[in-house]
Amino acid sequence: MKTLFAVLLLASTVQAQDLSGKWHGCWTDNKSGHTGKLHGNFECQGGSYRVVFTGTFAKIVPFRFVANLQVTGQEGDTTILSGTQNIPFMGPFTYHARATNSNFAADYSSRRWEGQFLLSR
Repeated sequence: MKTLFAVLLLASTVQAQDLSGKWHGCWTDNKSGHTGKLHGNFECQGGSYRVVFTGTFAKIVPFRFVANLQVTGQEGDTTILSGTQNIPFMGPFTYHARATNSNFAADYSSRRWEGQFLLSR
């Protein structure tokens, strides 16, 4: 009986996938209608990820910023992340994201901006 319980317990435990590495895709802002290319380099730091986002605004203006996203949950093979980051000259941004081993989708919002990041690898 103890062995059966241990097997059931292990079978119900879901391991979060490692999101580390390079991702690519796009961002879209719902308020302004702007969109652009986006890259993310994810680095695991315990229960969170340090993500360096780089991309373009208006097709030619480059940007780069760092976001720290906390792992806040797991639903099957989907990792739930969230965070708040103060971006210089832009103010605080809040992120709520869902990621699988191959897709990352985040909603972001600030006082002035609101939209999505869609990345894959």
